[in-house]
Amino acid sequence: MEAGANVLTKKYVRCIVCGEIMEEGTLICPVCGVGPDKFVPYEPESSRYHKDTKEVYIILGQGIAALSAATAIRERNSTCGILMISEENELPYNRPMLTKGMSKGISEEAIVIHDRQWYEEQNILLLNGKKILAIHPDKKEIQLQDGMAFMYDKCIYALGATSFIPPYKGAQLPEVVAVRSIRDAKKVRELAQKSMNAVVIGGGILGLETAWEIHKIGCKVCVVEMAPRIMPRQIGPETSQKLKDIAQSVGITIITAASVEEISGETHAEAVKLADGTLLSADMVVVSCGIRANTEIAAEAGIAIGRAVLTDANMRTNYNEIYACGDCAEFEGINYALWTEATQMGKVAGANACGELLTYQSDLYPVTFHGMNTTLYAIGDNGGTPEQGIHVVPGDNNSNDSLELYYLDQNAVVGAALLGDTTKASLVEEAVKGKRQFNELFLNKTMKNTKGETKMEKYICNVCGYEYDEAKGEPDNGIAPGTKFADLPADYVCPICGAGKDEFEKA
Repeated sequence: MEAGANVLTKKYVRCIVCGEIMEEGTLICPVCGVGPDKFVPYEPESSRYHKDTKEVYIILGQGIAALSAATAIRERNSTCGILMISEENELPYNRPMLTKGMSKGISEEAIVIHDRQWYEEQNILLLNGKKILAIHPDKKEIQLQDGMAFMYDKCIYALGATSFIPPYKGAQLPEVVAVRSIRDAKKVRELAQKSMNAVVIGGGILGLETAWEIHKIGCKVCVVEMAPRIMPRQIGPETSQKLKDIAQSVGITIITAASVEEISGETHAEAVKLADGTLLSADMVVVSCGIRANTEIAAEAGIAIGRAVLTDANMRTNYNEIYACGDCAEFEGINYALWTEATQMGKVAGANACGELLTYQSDLYPVTFHGMNTTLYAIGDNGGTPEQGIHVVPGDNNSNDSLELYYLDQNAVVGAALLGDTTKASLVEEAVKGKRQFNELFLNKTMKNTKGETKMEKYICNVCGYEYDEAKGEPDNGIAPGTKFADLPADYVCPICGAGKDEFEKA
């Protein structure tokens, strides 16, 4: 009873960046490295479903989806067998940390999720360094390349994804690397320590984080992005431009709207040649062009494939005894390949494999970036589809090194971006996920006067009768809700008749 009571008295927090659940008092998120300003109180979910059996569950892979599935199974079934098979030799680790601590060196001990004793206590058997050859659904058998074979009652396919390296000429050179594993991260660090010039192909989050880590080691870095701007899928043009300016101010060159033609060099990388003929010196090249789901083994077994392994809302494939989750799984045509998404998919797959009936629901997952001496937090619609009528409203924290933007549909907050100062991240998450009204949420919580009260006035144009409402502002004209009349620019004019500020008086 004492142990149970102790568990009940523990308090927990959730990281709003990666979804990790931690005990209250934790100072640094072990998954993504953010601090307690990104933590919110959390009540642990508990399932009443429990059924002990002698079944054997085989989990292919040992990423966060695989581990989440194994944990969910053990919580619901104390006596079953759980076997996790992986080609990697390390214990399951926090993959998002690979590109955040590269300059200091990556060690397994620093980023593992659980130590080996934990798996022993949970009676979860890890089979590392084993390549899976085939799944035989008719026999419920997993065959390994070394000839070993295992029978299963339920199988969870969580083989993740591999980095995509376009078929450039020279892509096979020894100094060309993509970061997906601890070994990759160590190789990048080793190359950077003896290189003068590095080119990072891809201006997404991982590419930019890697560029920053290489820069800190002392290498001259150039980032090449095919799209017109960096992080085009995750953030709006205003935030993208600001981040690019910050990156270049710390010494990292960024070239956008450029495609790579080849990586030149006979036996070693020497340069990256762009389609317009530009040559960029490169002793090392990091390719960060996205990932491809590992579906080959599934396809050969007759499991239905789209861009990834197709699942229903229960994470079940077209075989009743086989589930899929994580970066290799696809539900309703969507897979963002995010840590938080993979974690949730794994929980649902493991629970349902045990006989419970849970439904996976996609969520709004935030985008974060740490590097270039700044931080970024963005969530929701960041104005990537202008035809949808989303308009951008600046917040009250915009300067040379910070940006605060809100994206509104009518007056509902559907997206936001914080760059530099991300202390409002939890407020932003609450606003976007709840589609809260901008006025209601932000005027009440961030635009207080010294007495803690919000007093908004109205001003009437004496010429045409137009009413300027400080609470509403003029979002279509770039004036944020909550902008005091006195703070309007001196050249402000009435949007109806063109009269100047001196023609207005307080209503």
